[in-house]
Amino acid sequence: MRVAGIDLDFSEFDEFTARLEKLPAETVKNVRTAVEVSARAVKDDARSRASKIGGHARHYPRSIHYTMLGSKDAITAEIGPEDMGGRQGPLGPLLEDGTPTSAPHPHLKPALQDAKEDFEHGLEKAIGDGLEAL
Repeated sequence: MRVAGIDLDFSEFDEFTARLEKLPAETVKNVRTAVEVSARAVKDDARSRASKIGGHARHYPRSIHYTMLGSKDAITAEIGPEDMGGRQGPLGPLLEDGTPTSAPHPHLKPALQDAKEDFEHGLEKAIGDGLEAL
């Protein structure tokens, strides 16, 4: 392929994409497991960090949950506080980032950052196992 006078070779990418499309259903299940295990770890770590905020936000940590979402093309997890009947979920952004009059109490962002390496390893293993099966 030639774009703006530059020759681009996508043959390796095309081959990899074709192989990914043939991955067995078990691989999709393993990828979902990797996403869910990481989401649970982030939730647990964020709850632990948030429990140290104390005082006015003592119920807030219990509002932190994760929800698995999926479609034909994507597996995702949403992690964060939910407004569950007065459990202080709406305080999440205010606690995480602070306000002009309140210091920040980072808990979700650091938990996500700390889980990054394990998440990447889990995905690599799930996809690698699937590619070996081809």
